[in-house]
Amino acid sequence: MKKILITVGIIVLFLLIVFGYFSATFSKFQKELLATTIENVDLSLVKDGTYEGKYDVKLISAVVDVTVLDHKITDIKLKEHKHGPNPKYAGDDTTKRVVDKQSLIVDGVTGATNSSKVIKKAIELALKKGI
Repeated sequence: MKKILITVGIIVLFLLIVFGYFSATFSKFQKELLATTIENVDLSLVKDGTYEGKYDVKLISAVVDVTVLDHKITDIKLKEHKHGPNPKYAGDDTTKRVVDKQSLIVDGVTGATNSSKVIKKAIELALKKGI
């Protein structure tokens, strides 16, 4: 009986530690994401070229290649995208919206708002490399 109680106690302690770790990680993720702001980049200042941008808030990250020609975004390739529970969201909607509008100020994708924000921040950081 004593062995069973010790085993149960160890399992409960382990689960509490795991839960605490994931709670702290998720809390940090939420704070980072809330602090993330998207600044529109003046495309008239961006030189022609392809620029890589990366942004990571632990649970969601994105790496993009943004191609600019004649001060217009002509292509955005999503090279890497680690995201949450929606495996169907590939990020193509966000990149297409940015190219179509020639602006980072576009609506996020319903059901993938956080991923959209991270992708847009990666695009912003890429564009700033061309200034």
